[in-house]
Amino acid sequence: MKQFLILILICGFFGYALGQASKVTVSGVVAESKSSIKLPYVNVILKADEDSVFVAGTVTDDQGRFSLTGISPGTYVLELSYIGHSMKK
Repeated sequence: MKQFLILILICGFFGYALGQASKVTVSGVVAESKSSIKLPYVNVILKADEDSVFVAGTVTDDQGRFSLTGISPGTYVLELSYIGHSMKK
């Protein structure tokens, strides 16, 4: 009986570990810092923090919203570019 209980616990642990999200969604709203006006059609680029390799990219909608799906968990840099605005680092 004791071996059966241990087997159930081990199977439960692996099921839990394998059931964790392997992909995440990065989403948000881009707004100007001074006026808080939502910015449409901003280029959004996600790069790996370690080596700046391109991971994913999109453009914000007319309300300044963006969403990048299917991203592996990790550490990234989000770059935004928009005509007439400079990037702060």
